[in-house]
Amino acid sequence: MNIAIQTEGLTKIFGKQMAVNNLNMEVKIGSVYGFLGPNGAGKTTTIKMLLGLIRSSCGTSSLLGCNSTKLFPQLKQKIGYVAEDQRMYLWMRVSEIIKYTAPLYPTWDKNYCNELITKLELPMDKKIGELSKGMKIKLALLLAISYKPNLLILDDPSSRLDPVARHEILENIISIIDEGNRTVFFSSHLLDEVERVADDIGIIDRGKLKISMPLQVLKSSVKKVRMIFDNQIPEILDIKGILSRKRQGRELSITIENFDDGILEKLKKYCTKTEVIDLSLQDIFIEYVHKLKREDKGL
Repeated sequence: MNIAIQTEGLTKIFGKQMAVNNLNMEVKIGSVYGFLGPNGAGKTTTIKMLLGLIRSSCGTSSLLGCNSTKLFPQLKQKIGYVAEDQRMYLWMRVSEIIKYTAPLYPTWDKNYCNELITKLELPMDKKIGELSKGMKIKLALLLAISYKPNLLILDDPSSRLDPVARHEILENIISIIDEGNRTVFFSSHLLDEVERVADDIGIIDRGKLKISMPLQVLKSSVKKVRMIFDNQIPEILDIKGILSRKRQGRELSITIENFDDGILEKLKKYCTKTEVIDLSLQDIFIEYVHKLKREDKGL
């Protein structure tokens, strides 16, 4: 088995609302999968179905080869999970919740846990309710990885933090990912975070998985081309896959999916000068979201 997460036709309906719609996805063992989407796209609902926290309306999902509805205790001990709004016993001290959690996992590594306590600068004598949001996320990470799970699922853990705290949490996540052959499913709407760590990218919008591919393939296939014309800019370009176009004077900038050298040679026939511009993951994400909105409006 080389698949850590798999879904087939996974669907969730709340009343009349389609939260997740026929989701088919695979996440390879040992990879970092960035699961992206705007707010309300279905990311958290998908994760809760994966973990068996809510039941799907139809379709199936599995973690480490086991159906999500039948995750037995020994398998759950191989899965780490940090939620966006992680719930912990606020009356417990940091030292107490670590002592409480450790016996639940046979693979709990006390030495590794102690290293993380030092690395994350956790105040052992403080009550959880007294911790900052950033410290609570750090504690949640420690509790989720001290038993060295095979699969780590992160549901937008740093979304509510200030930029400094977000950067610190991300650095810790990166170091955790680098420590071993661990599969990480990383949901976030902070695209710079995902771009630094992800091997593969999935983009979900209104419950539908629109894109799922390696990050480098996505970045190499979506490009912006700046074109300069001597004469009038044509209203129509015989080019497939144009995501957007922006005109300014004698310049036209277009963003193209499935870009290759053949498309570039075709564009050169229209104008006097072309410039190919690389896009960040955030740029690409915004282009696709705008495209999907236009499609919904029939444009």
